[in-house]
Amino acid sequence: GEMPEEVYNLLEIARIKNLCRKANVTKLQQKQNDVVIYFKTLSDEALRDIILKYKTKVRFSPGEKPYVTLRIEKDVVKELKHFSALVSKCLFWDSCHNTATCQP
Repeated sequence: GEMPEEVYNLLEIARIKNLCRKANVTKLQQKQNDVVIYFKTLSDEALRDIILKYKTKVRFSPGEKPYVTLRIEKDVVKELKHFSALVSKCLFWDSCHNTATCQP
């Protein structure tokens, strides 16, 4: 039979956690329609690509523990999966080529 939606969501959350580890994310915190994503480090190039993709849906807070606040309009799991994949891709390109060439 078909997998229940709850099981599917749990699998997606596991995938998101894996992508987050690769993207230097140390903590995710949901606050109503926002998700706060804390990073160990975040390159200028990755931040630029996040801003280009999400425009007014994202706010950045620099500091010792930088974080991004992402406004979620619909599906939290789907949005986080896309966000973490983008950041992970940016970090991969940044480490391999010393320049981020991520495409949103």
